[in-house]
Amino acid sequence: MTLRPETFDRFARAALQFCNLVEEPPQTGDRAAFVWAMRSSLAEILASGYRLPEVESTRDEPPNSPNLVEWKAQFGKVQMQIGELPGGPETLLAVSDDLADTWRDLKTGLDALATGSRWEDVSWEWRFGLQTHWGKHAENALIALHDA
Repeated sequence: MTLRPETFDRFARAALQFCNLVEEPPQTGDRAAFVWAMRSSLAEILASGYRLPEVESTRDEPPNSPNLVEWKAQFGKVQMQIGELPGGPETLLAVSDDLADTWRDLKTGLDALATGSRWEDVSWEWRFGLQTHWGKHAENALIALHDA
């Protein structure tokens, strides 16, 4: 096992910050403050995501992700903060859906790290997801929130 590069740790910190913001949004009900914090967090996960190290996964099966009940709980928290804000230009769903999907994919990696998965496997999953799933959701959410 190799030492974890700073680029991985930076992304992991950004992912944790994003997930914490989704899971525990400010109780003030200040929509503008939440939108501003979410914009910053999304920009950080995207920027640091593009710097994730290129590594090979040693795992055949992806880690378990949060289930639908957990996803719906996060969707509801975000929706309470921002309301029925439409998503970005390439989605018919609300921005809450984009944020909850991004949360699920990042949380999966954080949970895998917490249970002892190799950082290389988590990095591979996050990088792959950036290119194939959560990255597009994060980009769409950032566009929608920029226009909010």
